[in-house]
Amino acid sequence: MSSILYSKHSGIGRLTLNRPKVRNALDSAAWRALGRAVDRIAADASVRCVIVSGSGRGFSAGTDVGELACATADEARTLARLENDVLCRVEDLLVPTIAAVHGFALGGGCEIALACDLRICDDDVVFGQPEIDLGWIPAAGATFRLPRIVGDAVAREMIYTGRKVSAGEAFKFGLVNRVAKPGDLDAEVRWLAKQIAAKDPEAIRAAKAAMSRSADREEAIGREAEALARLGTSASAQARIEAFLGR
Repeated sequence: MSSILYSKHSGIGRLTLNRPKVRNALDSAAWRALGRAVDRIAADASVRCVIVSGSGRGFSAGTDVGELACATADEARTLARLENDVLCRVEDLLVPTIAAVHGFALGGGCEIALACDLRICDDDVVFGQPEIDLGWIPAAGATFRLPRIVGDAVAREMIYTGRKVSAGEAFKFGLVNRVAKPGDLDAEVRWLAKQIAAKDPEAIRAAKAAMSRSADREEAIGREAEALARLGTSASAQARIEAFLGR
């Protein structure tokens, strides 16, 4: 079974995170598969808009924590760089992207949503960056994307405490564009994607390019990678990982 599904209809692409047995947590192979799917979209001039969603009960639980169990500093650094490389490619797509978030978007799952241009969620969704509870920090872009979207104070609180954010709070903070009524998420997202796909494609691409904020990313990515290499491989973090995986 493929960890990442891709389909296209009437100029609208859909990427589906497809590891429901592990709550769509992404290991290195899944991150690379996501990168390949993004590259496929980037090479297809007929795509006007992209929807990113998750299969099963939630959007994504983020990075597969098992990959950090007994990881060396170099392995942790490489993982952070891989995640950020893929999500920068998502962010740099020339066409708008919409995250359709249901259930939960935690850790790297929240960071996938942050890399999209727009976010629409179910009313029961839970967002969060709980990495602090395992002894490290977000390492797939939340340290620079989350403050940009919700503001510095809210982002710091979410990252420092690891607390979860409800759909209502997410809308209040500007983390999501809208909250769909129960059962309406897919229809809401498809409606918005169709609205975008119907516009002049060159104008849409120009608008997205004009709003790009990629200039300062590399320095921030380097800080995340080094922090994960140092903190994620510490004895304290490894003990927390072992306890987490034992649940």
